[in-house]
Amino acid sequence: MFTVMGLNDLTNTQRMARELEEQISRLKHLMYVRPVEKGYGLTATQMFILRYLDKRGTAKASDISKACGLSPGAVTQICDELETLGLVARNRSQDDRRVVIINLTDLGVAKLEEIRQHVTDRLVNIVDKVPPHEMEQFMRVFRKIIELSEKDF
Repeated sequence: MFTVMGLNDLTNTQRMARELEEQISRLKHLMYVRPVEKGYGLTATQMFILRYLDKRGTAKASDISKACGLSPGAVTQICDELETLGLVARNRSQDDRRVVIINLTDLGVAKLEEIRQHVTDRLVNIVDKVPPHEMEQFMRVFRKIIELSEKDF
């Protein structure tokens, strides 16, 4: 049976972990999700796929599906939307004509870079307002959390 724990029932470490999760989620939404949805008309899932393709070069819908946790059908629908926008292209594999390979178009690469530059500019504006020693300390701790997270998964 699952027991719901109130904030008072949590240990200090659990409270800090919960706050970290909430703050990371807020930061991601404020710095990335909201500006991309408002300024560029793309959803967070569409952005995930664009970034995934940028990192991988090419991918099958099944690869993207596994990476983002959506059904292959949902990924196909999202890729249809991205293809309509001219951001991705789909081509049949030369080795197996049944396999469809998805990749970024030149427009997709340019749009992704434009979005990344926008997010970077926003972050620079914020980081400039934090004293350098605090920012360095924050980055050390943040990198450590990411390093430990990567080892756990």
